[in-house]
Amino acid sequence: TSIGDDAFCYCSSLSSITIPDSLTSIGAGAFFNCSNLKEVHLTDLATWCSVNVKSGERAFSYAHDLYLKDELITNLEIPNGVTSISNGVFSESRSIISVTIPDSVTSIGNYAFYYCNNIDDVYYFGTNEDWKRITIGTYNDYLINAYKNYVPFIKVCANNSNFDVIPKNIEIGHDIILSAYKDNRIVDVQSKNHNGNSSMFSVEVPYDTVKIMMWQNFTSMEPLASPVLIERE
Repeated sequence: TSIGDDAFCYCSSLSSITIPDSLTSIGAGAFFNCSNLKEVHLTDLATWCSVNVKSGERAFSYAHDLYLKDELITNLEIPNGVTSISNGVFSESRSIISVTIPDSVTSIGNYAFYYCNNIDDVYYFGTNEDWKRITIGTYNDYLINAYKNYVPFIKVCANNSNFDVIPKNIEIGHDIILSAYKDNRIVDVQSKNHNGNSSMFSVEVPYDTVKIMMWQNFTSMEPLASPVLIERE
């Protein structure tokens, strides 16, 4: 589904719009000079990130309030698995004060966060080196200049009963703990010290769930990152 070029231009009575998750493109000038358009309501954030804004710039010029399922977006969380944020999709969304970006994102288009002048923080699920590899288009200064918080997290690549665990933004020396469960009972516990590289675990007993954690120490059991739960298929 697409919105054609100049489809709603000069519609001064238009005050809000709801974007269905079937939308794939917005034509050039589709909402040009819709001076009373204040609210944009989204139904699916991942889909919106991939919408093609044909002007290559801003999707909307006047709408500064972006809603997801009728809730004003202040802390924008890009869904995990999104690889690209299209041109202009969040431009001038001045309600946004923080943006959380997963390490799956590899490109951010021109004007994607144009004049989002209230962004203070970016929470990135990757390292500083990963961030530098993202292709970021022009006119995203507020995103680029926001304070970067590199979120500690545990990345797991699972292959049958083998688990390659890669701690990100976590200092070496802490232990990685793997617990395997069968019918809600612990059937296996393993631990390895994080040495800066990935750690391979293999579960050789029947299980239905694996939980992977990292703690500050075994006394306080204060988590260093959110645990990862993996259900056996």
